[in-house]
Amino acid sequence: LVTAYEFTSWPVAKALVAAKDNGVKVAVVVDAKENASKKASKVQYLVSHGIPVRQDNRRDMIHDKNLTFGSGAVELGSFNFTAAAASAKHAENAVVLRHVPSV
Repeated sequence: LVTAYEFTSWPVAKALVAAKDNGVKVAVVVDAKENASKKASKVQYLVSHGIPVRQDNRRDMIHDKNLTFGSGAVELGSFNFTAAAASAKHAENAVVLRHVPSV
């Protein structure tokens, strides 16, 4: 399960499709404003590969960036799913929580 503010990363999109093709349940929530009309957004790619994507516009911004894994692990941080965030120009952070069911 993925929540993302901005989603333009080919590697992440392809990894999610590969996981889905291998039987993993994959679902995505993205910020509607950041992904609805941007050509670089990978939302349509995910949808075209059968991954359910909800573009949330109930708030001014969905600024979350997290991954929840079926194993009970959660990754949280500042990392947008973009090439810019993966570059050496950005200082990003991420934390993986495991064995914390309450989270």
